[in-house]
Amino acid sequence: MARDRPEEGERIADYRKLAKELRGIYDPVISETLPPRFARKRVQWRRYALAAGWMLIGLLIGALAGWELRESRPALAPAADMGAAMARRAAIAHATYSPKCAIPSRSARTRRRT
Repeated sequence: MARDRPEEGERIADYRKLAKELRGIYDPVISETLPPRFARKRVQWRRYALAAGWMLIGLLIGALAGWELRESRPALAPAADMGAAMARRAAIAHATYSPKCAIPSRSARTRRRT
């Protein structure tokens, strides 16, 4: 390729020279140690794994206990009983909150005048 295009070969040689100069300038900086304020703290993944494991064990125990105790819960009341209870509560509410005396209508007042 360099034989076919000499200007490309010169450009590549210039890039290599530039890279060598940059390495010479920045290699001492790269070999320096980091200041303590920039050092990363180690992540204690074992601690998180232990917490996740205990949470999983708790979830499994809760699921197993719920599955085993499902038969000890009382069955739901049939829908007919719920409807009757709702009708009874509605009747009590009607009796409690309905007005005690009827308001005379307009037609009744007009009939008295005549």
